[in-house]
Amino acid sequence: MSRIKALTAGLAAAGCLIAVAGCSSVSNSVDQSSAGSPKTFSNVAYVGWPNDWVSSMGNYTLTGSGTSKDNKPFFDTVVLFASNIVSSTNPPTTNTPALNILNSDLGETNPKGSAPDISWITGAVNSLHAQGVSVQLAILPNGGQQNGWSCSSTNATGAQTFAEQVANAVTTYGFDGISIDDEYASCSGSITGLQTMVNAIQAQQAMKNKVITESVYYPMAYQFPTIAPSLAQVYTEDYNGTSDIDSLSQYPGVAASNFFVGISPYDPTYDVTQPTNGSHCGINEAATANAVGKQLASSSTTYGGAMVFSPVQQLNGTAGQAAYYTQLAQGEYGSGATVTYPSSAPQPPAFANPCSTLNPANVTPAKPKK
Repeated sequence: MSRIKALTAGLAAAGCLIAVAGCSSVSNSVDQSSAGSPKTFSNVAYVGWPNDWVSSMGNYTLTGSGTSKDNKPFFDTVVLFASNIVSSTNPPTTNTPALNILNSDLGETNPKGSAPDISWITGAVNSLHAQGVSVQLAILPNGGQQNGWSCSSTNATGAQTFAEQVANAVTTYGFDGISIDDEYASCSGSITGLQTMVNAIQAQQAMKNKVITESVYYPMAYQFPTIAPSLAQVYTEDYNGTSDIDSLSQYPGVAASNFFVGISPYDPTYDVTQPTNGSHCGINEAATANAVGKQLASSSTTYGGAMVFSPVQQLNGTAGQAAYYTQLAQGEYGSGATVTYPSSAPQPPAFANPCSTLNPANVTPAKPKK
């Protein structure tokens, strides 16, 4: 997920380079109220560090959409990013995939540098479930190893051992499923290896009523349509703005209702030193989020919704996040839609935003749209 491209096409399509507040060229004229049964969208949040913000994602509430989604969490699903596939041997060897949850993403505490800790996961999952939000565990290969999702060296023995570990983690923490993120392994490109891994996971009794999704950062032609029947949802992570909506044809076998357009938030009022790119600093301004939402709403095809990657790290607090989500919601549902974070809900502790360290002099609080 960290391969965020410095792309401007989506921003240009939005017609404005000022986000969150005061963007006069962002039109919120979408009105579904007279179009029969209005569309609804099941948006997804891909979040990890800081972990004490994860459970807060269920508190962002949608109102004014005129649909059954009103007064419910804006996000239907939260994906915890991310656990890793690592070798079970030291030094690493091929076909020895093992699951590691205690890593620099999920195990990192606030502030960074503290001892790794994953004891928070169960509480966060339970809290989100209580709000009606499903939770998946993202699984990402560890960089440079010969163990991953689509390695040609994977055989039934290695896949079986890994599948048992995945099933155990899902049961232990109460996840509703897992999300495949097929990046960074030094071996990749084998649909046979991927199918072997997925088949072994689906065969586990603990996974019988669980979902498997995948985030894809470019059209993985070797995977589709073969893997499509095994996936409940597919999330794009190219972050190309509205052009990603037109990329469904590159994923044969995936139904439009299971297809989610990925956006990675960027707020220039929070850090103007990163106009379009930066590691974990996002590329999609609120204007682009609005444009994506509008295209999802106006399309003759009914898509699943949007996937928002790493918003906590890239937006300024609950107010900044709510403002960004409001732009997406107004694109999806019209100008009356609003996403708020209730003042009565627990306020996550402050943390040092990675983007703010680039140039503290340029950091100003994001202001909610009035």
